Amino acid sequence: YSVGFIVVAQVNSTPNNKLTVGQSQALQVSTIAIASFLGRLTSGPISDVFRRKFHAQRIWCIFFASSLMGLGQHLTSIFDSVEQITLCSFITGFAFGFVFGTFPAVVADRFGTEGFSTIWGLMTTGGIITVSQLTKLFGYYLGKHTDEDGVCRAGLECYREAFVFTKWATLFISALLLLTIYINHRLGTKG
Repeated sequence: YSVGFIVVAQVNSTPNNKLTVGQSQALQVSTIAIASFLGRLTSGPISDVFRRKFHAQRIWCIFFASSLMGLGQHLTSIFDSVEQITLCSFITGFAFGFVFGTFPAVVADRFGTEGFSTIWGLMTTGGIITVSQLTKLFGYYLGKHTDEDGVCRAGLECYREAFVFTKWATLFISALLLLTIYINHRLGTKG
């Protein structure tokens, strides 16, 4: 959602861009989609290798994706061009795809397959509140830097604070995942 606004801010802050806003947005959306596909494609086999070959918890894959997402958020908070944002889009899209390719197996390992669709539905719709609040946060910071025409021409400064927040949030989630891995290991449970 926010990539469209990021591209507008970047294109408007750099008058000699080679791509238009629409072309730049299409590039970012395509990058995210391809990276998400690659994340989903690779996560299943990798989580199976973790589980079967190394007898490790699949949740390590979620930790990897969370850490990668944190890197993507960090880079988005420091990169200040459309070209650099493309790398951020790839990292974020890959991490997102990796989570959604691994998470069903984590849920099945933890709760079993009976009632899986109900549990999976509740878990995936639970993120609506988080996404809603993060969207408001992004809008707040973007709104602080817009001109009277509703356009932000400050590039990175239009949205940087929002991504600093999400970077720290993903690091916090990564720490919670490590704690979960430790507790599961101590209890001898799958995950």
